[in-house]
Amino acid sequence: MIDKKSKIFLGVLSFLAMISIVAVYYKYVIIKDFNIIIDEAEFNQSLSEE
Repeated sequence: MIDKKSKIFLGVLSFLAMISIVAVYYKYVIIKDFNIIIDEAEFNQSLSEE
């Protein structure tokens, strides 16, 4: 039988693993969107300069 301490430890570990996976996923998605926003901003800037 698993004692309470190791159960909590496993719970925390799996929770941290889940958070890090989500964080990595969102980091890639947000960076992609952010780059698109930056590209659009630069594109609009070059249009307004002409």
